[in-house]
Amino acid sequence: MSKPAGYLFDIPEPLLKGGMFIPLGDQVVLPGGAAMLRSFEPNNAKIFEDLGARNEFFTTVLARDDAPEGEPGYHEIGTLSLIADHKPQRDGSWITIIAGIGRVRLGQTYLVAESPFPRLDVEIVHAVCDDEAAARRRLHSFEKIATGLGSSHEDLVNALHRYAREDAEPSLSVDRLAGLVGVGRPALLQQFLNETDIFARLDMLDSQLLEYMARVKGRDARRKPGGDFD
Repeated sequence: MSKPAGYLFDIPEPLLKGGMFIPLGDQVVLPGGAAMLRSFEPNNAKIFEDLGARNEFFTTVLARDDAPEGEPGYHEIGTLSLIADHKPQRDGSWITIIAGIGRVRLGQTYLVAESPFPRLDVEIVHAVCDDEAAARRRLHSFEKIATGLGSSHEDLVNALHRYAREDAEPSLSVDRLAGLVGVGRPALLQQFLNETDIFARLDMLDSQLLEYMARVKGRDARRKPGGDFD
């Protein structure tokens, strides 16, 4: 099996069967990116600790506030994930870093004895890209947002340069950038997760970067024909 488009690495089929899934109330983990959770409940921390110790795959999914009665209370598309780090803090909490591996579509849930969460089967959701070279050119254009942001936005500027230039799969690069621009906005990140077409995600990212520039500069931001920002 070759590495699926939009995945960090190859996923053997058995790993997609009967895996644990964890609904998250305000976090979306995008493929190629990561999310940080703080746990104050010992039971929650123990679940993440055990998953990390076993290096076990699981699925993260955003819980829905608007699910119709009788339908699952979470979104259909989630992220196959791994625990990247899990450490205790001085205040008694635990910080967990969850790494995203790739998009998955959730199946029916079923209960397993002594499991802290239900289990489910998932299927790989492939990224769609008709022209990878054109997608990379679009990514390169996002470097220009660095103009005028200043040192207070150094992390975002460095990430824009890095992900635009590296020889990574465009699907993963655009998701990583979306995760940075959409921090604290789970509904927005779920839109990126639901969209399989890379160019549609690039359009969404372009709009979000324009909005980000407008907030930073305190006025309207527009793209010039050459890709620069006013």
